Amino acid sequence: MIAKYIKSILFFLIILYANIVYGIEVSETDNQPVQLNNKEIFFPGGWKYENINGQKSPIVVPARIYNIKKKKFIDLNTTMKVPRNNYVAAKTGNKVLIAGGNDINNDLSNTAEIYDIEKRKFEQINDSIFTHWDHWSQIFPLKDNRIFLMHYCEGEIFNPANNSFSIAKDKEIINSNIAKFKPICNACLLKDGRIAKYYGKNFELYNPYTNDITDISVPDSVNWSNKPIVLDNGNLLLIAWDGNETGTVYEFNPKNNEFKRITDLNPSATDINSTLLNSDIILMTRGIIRMPDINPASYDSGKCFSSALYSISKNKMYRIENTSCDFKGKEYVFKKNNKSAIIFITNKKPIILPIKRSLL
Repeated sequence: MIAKYIKSILFFLIILYANIVYGIEVSETDNQPVQLNNKEIFFPGGWKYENINGQKSPIVVPARIYNIKKKKFIDLNTTMKVPRNNYVAAKTGNKVLIAGGNDINNDLSNTAEIYDIEKRKFEQINDSIFTHWDHWSQIFPLKDNRIFLMHYCEGEIFNPANNSFSIAKDKEIINSNIAKFKPICNACLLKDGRIAKYYGKNFELYNPYTNDITDISVPDSVNWSNKPIVLDNGNLLLIAWDGNETGTVYEFNPKNNEFKRITDLNPSATDINSTLLNSDIILMTRGIIRMPDINPASYDSGKCFSSALYSISKNKMYRIENTSCDFKGKEYVFKKNNKSAIIFITNKKPIILPIKRSLL
C-alpha cells in the first residue's frame, strides 16, 4: 500500500516537473513542425493573425529551427513562397514538402512547395491534386523517398525526383459506404511500408509500391475513431469506441491480417492522437478522454479535451493535463530520446515529458 502511494506521489512530481521546470520561451506552434534529425526540429512558418492598431491582421511568420539540446528557436530568415497555415509537411531526403493549407487570404489552397534543408530556401513546385488541410489530411514519408498524402480518405503520392503528384489507387471501398458526406479516415504507416486506412467499420491496407489494396474484415460492433499506434513488433494497437463510456483495445497483425481483442478500456477515448513513447507507454493527446470526474455534458458539447498517459500492460490511464474543458490548440509530439519526449502546444511553452515506465 505504501509503495502504491509513493509511486503516485512520484508520478505527480514528474508531471509537475514536466509542466513547470521546462519553462522556455513561448512560441506559436500552429503550423506543422518536422523533425530533421535528433538535434533539430523544423518549423516551416507561414502566417498568423496579430492585433495591429486594434485590428486583426495577417502577418507572415518566418521559418525556424528548434535546437533540442540548446532548448531554443533559431530564426532562419526565410519565408514560404506562398505563406500558409494548417498545412501538412514531411521530410524527404534533404528537403521538406509543404502542401495545402490556408493562404494569407484564408482561402484553401492546393499549392505546394519544398524547403531545401542545405540551402535554407523555399521553392514553389507543382500543385498537389487535392486540397490538404491538417485537420482532415495526413502525410507519411515512404521508404523510397516518396511521400504519401491523404485527403479525407483519398490518397496521392509526391515524387521528389520530379516534384510531381500522382493519384494513389483507391477502390473507394470506404467512400462508397458513405453517401452523404466525405469521411475523414484515420491512417498510419506500417513498418512494412504499407498504409493502414480506416473509417468507422471499414478497414483497408494500401501498398504504395505495388499500388494494390487489401480489404480487411473487422470484428463486429467495432467503430474506429482514434488514430492507430504502431507497436515495436510492427502490429497496430487500435482503440475502438462504443459510443458510450467504454472502449475496446484491439491489436492488429498485418502479417496475417487478424485482429485480437486485448481488453476493455474505461474511461474511453475518442478522436485522439497517440504517440508510442516506449514499448508500454502511449501518450494520448488532442481528443476526448472521458475521465470520470468531468461532467459528461462537457464532452457532448465538444468543449472538453484532456491528455493522458496510457499503460498497455496495466490497461490504465493517467491524466497529465486537463485544460478545463476549453482547449483549442494543437499538439505535436517528438521523441527526444528513450528517456523523454518534447510536446509543442499552440500558444504554450514547450513541455518536456520524462518517460518513466517504473512510475506507471
